[in-house]
Amino acid sequence: MGPAAVWMLLPLLTACATDSGSDVTPDACEGAMTDERVNVPFECDELGFLIKEAGKVGGTEIILAAGSYFIEGDLALKNDVHLRGEDPGDPPVIQVTGTFSALNALVEDLVVDGVVEARQSDLRRVTATSASLHDVVGSKLDFEQLSVTGELDLSDVSATEWLEVDGGGRLTRVVAKAGSVVVAGDSTLSGSRLPAVTIRPDTESRDRVDVAIQETTILGALVAHGGTSGSVYVHLDDSEARGLRVDNDVRAASLEIQVRRSVLQGDAAAVIDLSDADNYGLTVTNSLVYGDDELLATAADGLDLAETAALVFHNNVFVGGDMVFQQAPECGVASTASLDLRNNVFVDVTLDLVLLLDQRFTASHNLFVDSGCANCEILTGDECTHTAPRQNLDFLHAEGSLHPDDAGFEALDLDAPGDSDLHLSSSSVAVDAGVREWSDPDGTRSDIGLYGGQEAGE
Repeated sequence: MGPAAVWMLLPLLTACATDSGSDVTPDACEGAMTDERVNVPFECDELGFLIKEAGKVGGTEIILAAGSYFIEGDLALKNDVHLRGEDPGDPPVIQVTGTFSALNALVEDLVVDGVVEARQSDLRRVTATSASLHDVVGSKLDFEQLSVTGELDLSDVSATEWLEVDGGGRLTRVVAKAGSVVVAGDSTLSGSRLPAVTIRPDTESRDRVDVAIQETTILGALVAHGGTSGSVYVHLDDSEARGLRVDNDVRAASLEIQVRRSVLQGDAAAVIDLSDADNYGLTVTNSLVYGDDELLATAADGLDLAETAALVFHNNVFVGGDMVFQQAPECGVASTASLDLRNNVFVDVTLDLVLLLDQRFTASHNLFVDSGCANCEILTGDECTHTAPRQNLDFLHAEGSLHPDDAGFEALDLDAPGDSDLHLSSSSVAVDAGVREWSDPDGTRSDIGLYGGQEAGE
């Protein structure tokens, strides 16, 4: 932004700026100045007057010395005005009784005691009580309450009380403890601490939406919806979430979700809830899944059939609760649902697996500790009666499966699995006991558990 003019406004002024076309008069400024600060009443809008004039010129830079500036009413920036503090270490304070707004402006090194509304603007090192931003770029922002819509690029942002986001773009090192984030377009969320996150893609104008969530803690559940058209890809890497909910109708476009090196924790609800999902793919690798009730739920009451679904679980640790993969038949509906379970550790888990005869099921090299199958069967007969003959699904004794008394973790706390050390001790039976064709990062045969396989972290 190349300023056409640079105006310096000090907090100790002796008169108001005027021009022939302004209704601001020196008489209106009487009593506005004190020894400590500039108190600018609405009738002598010294700061507002300069900003108004700068907006007429366009591309103007206004520099505020440290101090307090008071505006009764609204204060508006527009037309490429650049408003900044003189000293980044001692930002000026603008106190407005109305709204501080910025349209196509650059604001930096400023404290606003009031409400900020910014559109198509750039904010840097700005602090305010609350803010509403639309199509903005911002860094080093600190608000109590923040609402963001449209395309965004925010970094090093704190919303101490409430954050609402509805848009697409980037959130980097954004911290909030309450509120919600709705992702509508291609987005990257990294290094952040966020409230509940919902992927609700707008696929009307695009063939594909990609959402990457990296090194982020989600204080609520991650909810993923498919789009009305176009494919949706969601990646949760090296992160934490209070559960994963998948909502995709068979008539919707495909939804692909990949969870890697992450922690999924639940409480009363299922940690991974697929009961409203169809036409999806879910891959979970090198992750910890634990909760107090259900770890996995694929169908309400076990009576709904996913026509198209692919579940892959490799090198995970599941602790406590039930895993329910009941694909009981719906009369006259064929299913291509598939389940792949390899190199996983199950601790204190009850499995409930009911599959159709022609569904694809792959299981090998899993480790079971105090775990078992309460109901593991394959339906072999008439789909329409719901009383089809069943045969036992010998899942627990598949190739390479183990049943030790202890998994051999360095330290497992069943009351707090997320705080445990789930590396394998040198004496663990899970070391080099995984799928032979897979290798660990060190080149040896894969281990069973969190730190085995090529996707393993340290």
